Amino acid sequence: MPHPRPDTNEMVIVHRVFRREFRLAPALVRGVAPGDARRSATVAAHCRWLTGALHHHHSDEDELLWPWLVAEAQPCAEVTARMQTQHEHAAALLAAADELLGPWAATADPATRDQLADVLERLHPVLEEHLDDEEATVLPPVAEHLTVAQWAELSRRGRRSMPLRKGLLFVVMMLQDATPGERAGLLHQMPSPVRLLIRWYARPAHRRYLTRLCASSGDPAPPPG
Repeated sequence: MPHPRPDTNEMVIVHRVFRREFRLAPALVRGVAPGDARRSATVAAHCRWLTGALHHHHSDEDELLWPWLVAEAQPCAEVTARMQTQHEHAAALLAAADELLGPWAATADPATRDQLADVLERLHPVLEEHLDDEEATVLPPVAEHLTVAQWAELSRRGRRSMPLRKGLLFVVMMLQDATPGERAGLLHQMPSPVRLLIRWYARPAHRRYLTRLCASSGDPAPPPG
């Protein structure tokens, strides 16, 4: 009887969050008026959350996923080396963004704002190329060679990288663009208390978060998850 294999679609859903949020981030930054330090602090905090989440996501893959794949399937060594190179390219842009976030949050300086938006615009296609490559060349061997326990450990590592409140908000962000079947699958694997927290706390908190965040650009808030 074949051993059960991990369901890698959860990572595809996580990738959707990164694709969407980093696509929207440059416009959010550019939408902050010069000198409006209250708004720049709000948007900078959101961007810092995104850059930190992506950094942890990539670090977990570097520390766990690539060694596991190389150990289980030697042909994956070339692929994982390419993934690490792509991570390094993204990491350089993430570091550049993080360096600008602090000064811009405090001053809402327009020159710093535009530098930050430019960095985020350069990051998005780098991220898109990497995620496309990872989904096409990494997830199939993961499903073939890794165990359910290994995949669950990678998922747990990702959840532990965020405080509970931010983690619940991230789950709602995952649900936002998920299909009905994906939503049902994600919620089914969560304990009942967590599902209740998502329904009664995280969804309303996410709506408030979007309303506050999108006020900087004058655009209506995106639909909640």
